[in-house]
Amino acid sequence: MKNEDFEKLTNSIQEKLGKENSSLIADDLATLMTNNNSMNSELEKRNSQIEQLKTDKENLQNVNMNLLQQIPMGDDNISHKDEPKDEPKKFSFKSCFDEKGNFIK
Repeated sequence: MKNEDFEKLTNSIQEKLGKENSSLIADDLATLMTNNNSMNSELEKRNSQIEQLKTDKENLQNVNMNLLQQIPMGDDNISHKDEPKDEPKKFSFKSCFDEKGNFIK
């Protein structure tokens, strides 16, 4: 609850009870006011921290996207069709031996 709304509510309670009865619960009202103020300050602190984290996250995502764009994915200029292909040479075991079955050096 906002501080202004909380103060209006406590003032309304004090007016309805009167001075004598409101003085009986004044310490409880003061405790509620203190707790409300600390809760509001904690909420503001957490909201600012959340906003900072969101900003940091967006910045990191942008940096990562920029880094990924710098990575080369391959060279599109290379044409594999123009390169001559080496056809496998046929190998014959007969060419390794002479007429007597000895290895040819």
